[in-house]
Amino acid sequence: MSDQKSKLVLVVALGAALGGGAYLALDYYQDQQALRAQVKAEAEQKAVEDAERKAQEEQRVVELTAEFESFLNGFIAEISKASREYKASKAVMKGLVKPETMAMAAYAEENYKLGEATILNMKLQMDEMMQIFQKADEQFEALIEKWPEGRRDTINKSWSELRDARLNQLVGFFESENDVLAAMQELLFICSENKELMAIGDDPSIVSFTDEGVAAQFNQQYIRLQALQDLQTELMEQLSQDGEDSSLSEKSSEQEVVNENAQGVSANSEPSGSQQEPAERPARQGRRGR
Repeated sequence: MSDQKSKLVLVVALGAALGGGAYLALDYYQDQQALRAQVKAEAEQKAVEDAERKAQEEQRVVELTAEFESFLNGFIAEISKASREYKASKAVMKGLVKPETMAMAAYAEENYKLGEATILNMKLQMDEMMQIFQKADEQFEALIEKWPEGRRDTINKSWSELRDARLNQLVGFFESENDVLAAMQELLFICSENKELMAIGDDPSIVSFTDEGVAAQFNQQYIRLQALQDLQTELMEQLSQDGEDSSLSEKSSEQEVVNENAQGVSANSEPSGSQQEPAERPARQGRRGR
């Protein structure tokens, strides 16, 4: 009897143990299922968040690209506007050194003073154009900070290529332009200082002096001016061939029509030809130039 009770207790205990184990196994299974569901839900949520973040980043890039393009267009517009204003001033100087203008002794001193004022203004315009680059560099530094790190190299390259091409063109032009303007100013000075020695003739394309020394000095300076202008033309053509902007070129398609008749020239003097046509070379002692 005692053995039967012991067996019964053992069976009951074993059943309880098995039942408890089954319960624990079921509980573990349910926990694992819940964990898998949680991991899956978190992964799906992360995928949704990543997709939303990527879409936001792409939208931000679209907005930044539009801002960058607006910046570039504004920079180009500023340079083009400044170039047109500079070429208008240059047209005044080209009008002043035309033979038919320089041959008028009555206006020699007035034209020299106008040339001085115009050149001073052109120097200021040069400085203003260089300041456009400085301002643009500062604007770009603020703009590039908004871009994602991985995309900055491309934007930096785009800006550097455009900026350097324009800057190299301007620096090269201004270096040659300083010599050209100095030669123009010297011609006007010779005419102003020796206006009493200028011979009066019927042909407006001839600048004549009664003094051979002054005539030789004038012609030497005029030849130098033409040589400098030829070198400048070659420089601008080379820059164009190199793919750089030539907004200051005399042949630029952006050039506006400007008034060639320089202020200070006699009302009876109407310089002929377009701005691009080279003036005839004045000859010494009343002989016609080429």
